Amino acid sequence: MNNIYEPKFVKQLFNQMSGSYERMNYITSFGFSIRWRKQFLNKLGKSEHNLNVIDLLSGLGENWV
Repeated sequence: MNNIYEPKFVKQLFNQMSGSYERMNYITSFGFSIRWRKQFLNKLGKSEHNLNVIDLLSGLGENWV
């Protein structure tokens, strides 16, 4: 078995799953992943400036504004 903490293994794993991640995230969260993103963006509110938002492992909806 590969060392799951080896950077090469992690990179390969992410490359393999990148094409289906969004779909699987939607399915396994029962659609809540989309809802959480919308709720988060609503909390940010409207802005006259362009905003860059990075989703850093907030799949559980745990983020702070």
